[in-house]
Amino acid sequence: MKSKLITLIFLVAIIGTSRAHAQETASAQPDSLHKEITLDNLIVKETRRQLKGDTILIMPTSAQRRAPRTGYELIRLLQLPTLRVNTIEGSISTMDGGSVIVLVNGRPVEKQTLTALQPKDVASVAFVQNPGAEYGYDENIVAVIEIVMKERVNGYSAGFMGANAVTTLNGENMVYYKNTHKNSEFNVSLMSSYTSLTKRRINEDDNYLIGDDWTKIEKRGINTRLRFSQTSLQLGYNYFLPRSQHFDVTFEGGILS
Repeated sequence: MKSKLITLIFLVAIIGTSRAHAQETASAQPDSLHKEITLDNLIVKETRRQLKGDTILIMPTSAQRRAPRTGYELIRLLQLPTLRVNTIEGSISTMDGGSVIVLVNGRPVEKQTLTALQPKDVASVAFVQNPGAEYGYDENIVAVIEIVMKERVNGYSAGFMGANAVTTLNGENMVYYKNTHKNSEFNVSLMSSYTSLTKRRINEDDNYLIGDDWTKIEKRGINTRLRFSQTSLQLGYNYFLPRSQHFDVTFEGGILS
């Protein structure tokens, strides 16, 4: 009985010593095992707008490609700096009135093509400020917009767009059709604009200080008639191999009255 009691006391002493040694070992471990690192205001995300020198490269999001109906609306939605985009008249310029050239897959495009452009098919948009001689344009061109489309898919698209005044005879309408097969694309567009105003005049009031007295000069315009209509037809074909070949031909004619 005495030997069992001695054995039990010995075991309790060994266990107590082991626990104490384990606690000392844990407290002696370097702080790196329990170190907490706090990163304030760290945001990791994919950027769709990159700045490279004088060029802003944008990869539009799915929402940005779905919302607009024309190329003009897409460019305005991207909020490119120094640009003024008129989606009604179909024009793009800088805030100080400078000229802007738009390229689609490397070729200059006109109003009809940019209006009929499908934003959902756009892969990227590059905005080049202060373009160099590599673009081959004169000094009046102060900015270039380069639009790169996704790989073509066989199919066709057609549409109608119109903007017409309610109180006067004034408006612009366009019908377009585009057919794509492999690397070839055929397109046709018909655009018509018209104006008919019977009372068009300008009234002007000027005040001049002559000596100590103000003199007022009133100018009253005479009603004049303004009437014209213009219809233009554009036929086009282009063959495009990305980063390899590009052939483009356009025929255009119109009637002005």
